[in-house]
Amino acid sequence: DAEVAIYLAANDAYRLSGGGVDGLPRRIDQDVPAVVALRADRALQRNGLGAAALLLPMLQRGDLLGFIALGPKRDGTNYRPDEEKLLSDTAQAVGLDLHALRIDELERENRRLLAKAALSAAH
Repeated sequence: DAEVAIYLAANDAYRLSGGGVDGLPRRIDQDVPAVVALRADRALQRNGLGAAALLLPMLQRGDLLGFIALGPKRDGTNYRPDEEKLLSDTAQAVGLDLHALRIDELERENRRLLAKAALSAAH
């Protein structure tokens, strides 16, 4: 029972892709210490961005594709270790799914461009 925000890599920053946590901006620079720690440690970070209680990395082959920021629980309790593990695993699965969707999108675009090039060459 907490606010959730999904941030995805976009050039030199991470941009809000869905949801939101009060107090977090729509754009977070890649050099913010909490984001650097996500890349370096490849593990969740606690209280790294002020308003977020947890930052959960979404990794693909060592690259930080994005992260999920969770606000504090509404009842004020801390996340338990078993909750942190489940949330971390879920964030990783979401990241892999988003990466697979992006690959599918790129493959469709590649097929479209190849078909267009073939059509142009035929004329």
